[in-house]
Amino acid sequence: MTAVLRPTDAQARAIGASGSVFISAGAGSGKTRVTFTEAAASELRARVTRFVEDRALTGEAHWQAVLLGLPLMTVGTIHGLCGRIAREHPVESRAGLSFLVQDETQARAWLEDKLPLALSEGETADLLALPGTLRREAMEALLADPLAARTALDVAVNVIALPPAERTERVWAEVAGEWDRALSSLAALSGPGGERLEGYRSEVVRIARPAPCHPETLRQLESALIGYGKALGGKKWDEDVKAQVHAALRSVQSLCSRADLRGEASPALQAQDRAVLALNREATAPMRVLSWDAPGA
Repeated sequence: MTAVLRPTDAQARAIGASGSVFISAGAGSGKTRVTFTEAAASELRARVTRFVEDRALTGEAHWQAVLLGLPLMTVGTIHGLCGRIAREHPVESRAGLSFLVQDETQARAWLEDKLPLALSEGETADLLALPGTLRREAMEALLADPLAARTALDVAVNVIALPPAERTERVWAEVAGEWDRALSSLAALSGPGGERLEGYRSEVVRIARPAPCHPETLRQLESALIGYGKALGGKKWDEDVKAQVHAALRSVQSLCSRADLRGEASPALQAQDRAVLALNREATAPMRVLSWDAPGA
């Protein structure tokens, strides 16, 4: 059974527009398939052509006119569109006339070749603050999804600039759900008395408080969990209950050791801040990569 096209009012206005139309499509509407792969662009052209041909067979003058105009239809990828605009405006785009639009395989090979050199540039302090592997992963993320990566980086930089008390409050707001769920789980579950795992569980329940937790309480919890690990026996425990208790204890152990939740400027947190600020400065590295000659240029 052939599906019947029932466009919305907005879609109908776009379909019937007499000139060029800019269409903003929301998440989940299929933009990625249509705009970022050559195969999807070819598929779209074929589907549009079949749609128009089927209706032109009815003899309706409108669809026959549309069919005659199909050779002038432009269907392509976003990078293909950008390439066409750059060629039409070589001076304004500063791309010249000899540039190439690479396919995905060529682009990946080119990036593998050029990115290491780009990452080796920069201030010495930044290179020391941001380890090579982390720098590479961050730059690849910036290139893959610049908007999302830039937004996340801006949030991290803004957190660093906050006064200590406000920063601690902000971080606690991010982890409060995990903290309180872990405490609720530990309070609701229990195991056989005398078991080491039960000892850790009951001690955490005794000491811990809901988020945000006082720094001294976090230090007490960290001390109480010294020696905690999965190799604690627990043969008399129900396996599902034991797994839930371990998961909750691991969450508490991880969170109570965080200096940012205590409001402390520990060496590790200071190193993390330096890395974020260095990455913020290094975010210009993709522009240096793109400014170099491409293969065949």
